[in-house]
Amino acid sequence: MQEADYKAYRLFLNGIVDPSAYDSVYLDRKGINKDIACRQRFFYELYGKERDRQLAYEKWKRLALERQNFWNTRTQANRATLRHRLERKRIEESVRRYVAGRDTLGLWASYDRKYHRTASFWPMYRLERELTADRVPSKFRDLYNGGRSLSNIHNYVLTATDSMDISRHRYFYDRIAENEMNDRNRDEIRRRMIPFPYIDSVMVRQNSDSVSGHDYIYNYVYSLPVTDGMKKLRVRLESIVEATDRSTWRPAASDTLLFIVASLSDLVDRSALDQYVIASAETDSLAASGPVYTPQGEEYAEALRLLSERQYRQALPILEKRPDYNTALCLTQLGYHKEASALLDQLPVDSRKEYLHAVVSARQGDDYLAVEHMLAACRMNPNLVLRIPLDPELSDLIPKFFGLRMELDRIAEGK
Repeated sequence: MQEADYKAYRLFLNGIVDPSAYDSVYLDRKGINKDIACRQRFFYELYGKERDRQLAYEKWKRLALERQNFWNTRTQANRATLRHRLERKRIEESVRRYVAGRDTLGLWASYDRKYHRTASFWPMYRLERELTADRVPSKFRDLYNGGRSLSNIHNYVLTATDSMDISRHRYFYDRIAENEMNDRNRDEIRRRMIPFPYIDSVMVRQNSDSVSGHDYIYNYVYSLPVTDGMKKLRVRLESIVEATDRSTWRPAASDTLLFIVASLSDLVDRSALDQYVIASAETDSLAASGPVYTPQGEEYAEALRLLSERQYRQALPILEKRPDYNTALCLTQLGYHKEASALLDQLPVDSRKEYLHAVVSARQGDDYLAVEHMLAACRMNPNLVLRIPLDPELSDLIPKFFGLRMELDRIAEGK
């Protein structure tokens, strides 16, 4: 159930879309195409409306000019007819006067005045028509005044800005709202989807396949790193049983177990302090309160305290002033195995030195040399055989060498 729930929740998380991907997931492309088509249709209808109005205006103008030209032609023809008719009369009268010997002076001016008097009085001779704005219908007057033609009609086109404006407001906002709600409430949804979350602090997590009424046992190993200053470890086991019906049961916690953390620093050689003890009568009177050391001895005692407390980096600068076994021990604990090995080679042989040299050799990967130093140390001090299980560098060597276990047992028995 847990695996299925976690898988479902992972699918849920994978379904949450990052806002940067909204354009590729939640953009309503069909709606955008619909809006673009609608906008283009609107622009085309605007153009079509103006085109139809322009065509209607040009048709009206053509008919109006035809009627105007027809009327003006008749008016001009009437004036021409009137002039030529009066000219004929003037010529006839002039001939008659000439034949009769009468004076013809002023006859042309008389007929000319008669022409202008008649042409300026009767509408048929004087009322020529002219197309002006007042005669144009109001719905076409702007076209007449502007002198617009078909090629001058402005048409609107869809631009990139129009497309961006349309796209900016064309998303599946219901799905975006749902996505953002899921993102905001992912922790609450996690609790709902995973009623049985893994407990990160547990050492072991297993399902029970046992038949009801039968015991079952879980064996496991838990490794805990040893840090500076760690000497004791208290372990208390707690457990929880969860069932798929949401019921839980907590067994009683185990008793607290106390473990003593072993370290090579337990092999500190405190006898090295003896060389710094002040020897005097005054010292004898102070024996009850402990030994008194020289200033160098006080400093060295502090270094050994730090070494025992596993504060190796603080102890090393003091111990390096007077290199000895304890200095090699500190170097070993800090991982300076090459330096520790070189120092151990210079020191007098004793059981502590040989045992530490065995550990250093094992850490450097020289198993044969490590076994030689280990056996030498145990032969000098058989009690060190009991120490070997506490140091994995040496205990791990025993299965690698045939007969090593038997040899250590014989040394421990004093044989």
